[in-house]
Amino acid sequence: MSNQRTVKRKIEYTVSFLFFFFIILAVISMIYFYGQVSAVDDDYHRTQEFDFHYVMIGNSPRDSHWQEIFQGGLEEGHEINAYVENWGVYLQQDFPLGKQLEMAIAANVDGIIISGYNSEEMEELINRGVEQGIPIVTLFTDVPGSDRNAFISINDYGLGRILGQQLLEISEERMLVENGETLKVTVLTQTTWDVGVSGVIYRGIHETIGEHGAHMEINSLEIGEQGEFEAEERIRDLFLNLQTRPDVLICLNATNTTIAYQSLINYNLVGQIVILGTSDNDTIFEGIYRGIIRSTVFINERNMGAEAIRLLHSNVIAGYSSDYVIFHVELIDQNNLYRFIVREELDE
Repeated sequence: MSNQRTVKRKIEYTVSFLFFFFIILAVISMIYFYGQVSAVDDDYHRTQEFDFHYVMIGNSPRDSHWQEIFQGGLEEGHEINAYVENWGVYLQQDFPLGKQLEMAIAANVDGIIISGYNSEEMEELINRGVEQGIPIVTLFTDVPGSDRNAFISINDYGLGRILGQQLLEISEERMLVENGETLKVTVLTQTTWDVGVSGVIYRGIHETIGEHGAHMEINSLEIGEQGEFEAEERIRDLFLNLQTRPDVLICLNATNTTIAYQSLINYNLVGQIVILGTSDNDTIFEGIYRGIIRSTVFINERNMGAEAIRLLHSNVIAGYSSDYVIFHVELIDQNNLYRFIVREELDE
């Protein structure tokens, strides 16, 4: 009996210890979370010389393309005396997008621009912010079931049409119809994408290629949320497997376009796979110049950031909502690369 009491007492001590341990852990987590919010809130109070405090929240706040969007928003903010903050850059760790939005709402900022994904969590958080009187504009991917004030994005259907026209040109150059051959096309997509977005792009492609689609085998390859490392692995596996290797690879962001270009060189596959890219950077321009990347679709990210702030500000000042704004895209290839670079340098 003595041994049984001893064992029972040990079990009770263990359960009590674990109970208090988890309580202490929960308290520490709450203190840390609100410390983050307070730190951001302190930054706000240090910016009282501005009339408004707006934040921009994106999946990769340090990414060069998000920085370009933010720069456009920052410059527009100066025009309207608003402090525009690239939210995730100032946090001490990489919080999930939903947590960042929750923290921005808790900090009671004047307006929020968020580029994320469509989910029930995002919908609930956006509704909470709008209920508190904080206008919220979604960027790139919409959350249509929410009370968001406006949505701004590129013309996804127009993007699909441009890509479809490129496929038609490649098909004609290779005389696929005459030779009875099939063009194998792979589209790299992201797991965070709204299904509706990819559907609109695909519709633009298929409606453009029309009857020529019978000579094209179009499929998709999904890239997860683990960043460049996963993208490199998936593209490598795609290229090195003779059964899956495409004739044309369509990349829908700058990261995948750049990795695909570098992979073609690394695996000595230049000339065997055509890359159709998206966005712009020096590496992509180099690939176009060398003829390794056939073309890329340019999105004026700085103008988009400025327009997002203007749209947000109009909601703050007048409660005006234009529902959504569509940005048009532009194709860059060897024929207009030089003119494009000169034009962009003159605009800076």
